[in-house]
Amino acid sequence: MRILLWHGYLLGGTGSNVYSRALAREWSRGGHEVVVVSQERAPEQYDLGGAQAVAVDLPGRLLPVFVMDRYEGLEPKFLQDFSEAERRAYVEANAAALRALLPADLVFTNHVLMGGPVGAASGAPFRVTAHGSELEYSMRGRPELGEWARETLARADATYVGSEHIREVLADVVGHTDRVFDVPPGVDIDRFVLQDRGAALEDLLAEARKDPPNGGDERLPELDEHWGPEVDRALGQLAEPLRAAVLLVDVEQLPYEEAAAALGWPVGTLRSRLFRARPFC
Repeated sequence: MRILLWHGYLLGGTGSNVYSRALAREWSRGGHEVVVVSQERAPEQYDLGGAQAVAVDLPGRLLPVFVMDRYEGLEPKFLQDFSEAERRAYVEANAAALRALLPADLVFTNHVLMGGPVGAASGAPFRVTAHGSELEYSMRGRPELGEWARETLARADATYVGSEHIREVLADVVGHTDRVFDVPPGVDIDRFVLQDRGAALEDLLAEARKDPPNGGDERLPELDEHWGPEVDRALGQLAEPLRAAVLLVDVEQLPYEEAAAALGWPVGTLRSRLFRARPFC
């Protein structure tokens, strides 16, 4: 089977980036011909299982994002701040890249927006995986984006969600969508091995300290600037569940549903513990 896997971002880091490269690797190892279409300019640093990688040139170098971060050579801009003309240009550039790679047995895209519109504009049958980041950070409370997503998902052969929670968020933000299927993403069992909780927390703190300043994250604009002994002391005074919640959501910037799944908690429990922990940080 020839598969075009579209992901609008990089292949390193966390979340949908890791998910996309893992899909490419496993599908390739399964004997499929996979082409990854993304913004990754150095795919050779990742194990894609032999998949081909194609990078798309974006109009004006504008990249629609849900959480602000650095992208070398690109100009990140919140999806909700894109003008209609900028959205159209972005979708057409990516859809043209997909059309140039057809025919394919499957076009698989990530994120309700912009994956839905890009898949629809490709002219090929397509399927979409919804992630929590676009739904919660950019689309919630913006009916025009929900309507656009609803129109394009109606043309998809399937929309995949990783959990019942994401299914509920999709329905809440976008409205009724046909052909929605729960497919939990799972984990890489070669990398996710049992570790002492205290040691795991120390490793996570060490990684957080090495992370360079974001320089513009609206959620915690002063975290990087003021990270130091006082933050370590504040975290050290928290009970372990509260500390874990702050580290995954406020330091690692994981969406609520991903952090809750990693910790084995309901999302409501995670939110409650964050509410209790943040005044101390």
